[in-house]
Amino acid sequence: MSTRKVRRVLVMIDYGEGESANGEVFDLTALVTEMLPQASWRAALNVEVRAERETDYSVKPPVAHAKLSIAFGGDAGNWVHGATHLDDVVNSALPDGERVSAIKRKEKLLRKKADTLMHDAMVAKLHQVAEIRHQHPIARFSEPLPSLPEAKL
Repeated sequence: MSTRKVRRVLVMIDYGEGESANGEVFDLTALVTEMLPQASWRAALNVEVRAERETDYSVKPPVAHAKLSIAFGGDAGNWVHGATHLDDVVNSALPDGERVSAIKRKEKLLRKKADTLMHDAMVAKLHQVAEIRHQHPIARFSEPLPSLPEAKL
């Protein structure tokens, strides 16, 4: 076993042909260090690179090829696994800060107010409709109607 210690991990990402973001390099050690002050008690990032053998039996002879999948994961208070982009992990793994929590509380309060306003609007509409007098019958017969003779053609 080697006594060397890894001090820094750099990852270069290739999104595929024609992508303008190809060649992006991320310093994962700097990223987790930057996430740590906002994390609950630790920050971690995982990269899972998997190759699975797939065989195409629709051709003769069958052809085997590798199916590659790459997933990111992490934990900084919220555990995330299987993300396809590194920024999704950072976004999902970090717990909400004070500013985000305050905005979410305000949004929840506004949603309650909006629900109350929607209810008030519905009640006002019902009152408005109830004031239209001629939508209701003006008379009601209590006796049975006389039967009419059938018309003969």
